[in-house]
Amino acid sequence: VAELLQQSGVPSEATLVRQVTAEDVAQVVSSWTGIAVEQVSASESSRLLHLEKELHETIIGQDEAVQSVSRALRRARAGLRNPQRPMAGFCFCGPTGVGKTALCKTLASTFFGSEETMIRLDMSEFMEKHTVSKLIGAPPGYAPLAAFCCSLGRSEQGALFGHGSRLRQG
Repeated sequence: VAELLQQSGVPSEATLVRQVTAEDVAQVVSSWTGIAVEQVSASESSRLLHLEKELHETIIGQDEAVQSVSRALRRARAGLRNPQRPMAGFCFCGPTGVGKTALCKTLASTFFGSEETMIRLDMSEFMEKHTVSKLIGAPPGYAPLAAFCCSLGRSEQGALFGHGSRLRQG
């Protein structure tokens, strides 16, 4: 390196030696993934240890759901999963108003840094047979975009399919 600097004619006093800091790495990872710098630089183990507590600050009751979600995310982050597959998959079922959507939003905000990391699709919009093209795409030459497929951009995000009971049967 010193030889190259001499050949380039750059005075040695002008070169700066700078170490890469954890903040530099967090900034780069944040720009690549779209996850907030605070989330990237936060201690992963600390976040995982306190995940249940943070979720319970917003979610009242639902102890079993919060524990199951927290355990699954800890397993995934511990490396006990196939890296080619999603981190986890959850199916929250129940009557209106029990906290299914609230848990998804809180999880997205707490674990991934923002509610915007969650894709929300209202399945009541897909009641007609032809509207499936809005979800998965249309054959070549047709206009409708695939709402779900096109919204998948980052590796760490969630998808919420709401009002599944209103889907067309058959």
